[in-house]
Amino acid sequence: MFNSAILFTPQPAVAGIYRKIHRVPFGEYVPLRAIWAPLLRKIGPKDFNVDDMFDLSAGDEYTVFEAKGFRFGAVICFEDTVPELYRQFVRRDVDFMVNLTNDAWFKTSPESEIHLANAVFRAVENHRPLVRATNNGVTCIVSEHGFILARCAPFTQTTLSYDLPLSTDRTQTFYTRHGNVFVGGCAIISAVAIGLAAFRGNRLESPA
Repeated sequence: MFNSAILFTPQPAVAGIYRKIHRVPFGEYVPLRAIWAPLLRKIGPKDFNVDDMFDLSAGDEYTVFEAKGFRFGAVICFEDTVPELYRQFVRRDVDFMVNLTNDAWFKTSPESEIHLANAVFRAVENHRPLVRATNNGVTCIVSEHGFILARCAPFTQTTLSYDLPLSTDRTQTFYTRHGNVFVGGCAIISAVAIGLAAFRGNRLESPA
């Protein structure tokens, strides 16, 4: 059983299915169930039964949907906060990205806005617009530059109609092509610099 996004078109009716790759721990599966289950039985609410929780399976394909000449990927829920997964869709030459998410768990707390802020980073990192469809009002259109182009009012039953401008520049960013190579390189340089500074400091402090 999967958490899936399905594209419906007139012909064929089901034009594609994406099965969620990155599952949410304890929401979509219980990691190390044999270890966690006894603890959850003790500390969980009275109406909660960990034994009733079933594990969703993880997908393994970065599905790209195609409709009317456009290509797009559809990440589900918190997958738009996972940089490595998100960029794998853009690497497959998409025009834009879509995020389908249930943020109603957060109610009126700031978490849904934090989730959106993370999604904005993904749009900028990969230079592709993002269309978000949620059930609590953070339904919006994010440009490839990180600007919110249109947004629904929170907790309002409505629809959002927007003509999404798509850039003709399909060039992929350095991050899309290489991932965290730059970040990893900076981390290595920093570690070497700190190590050298500590080594020199020890030599200076040691007695002659």
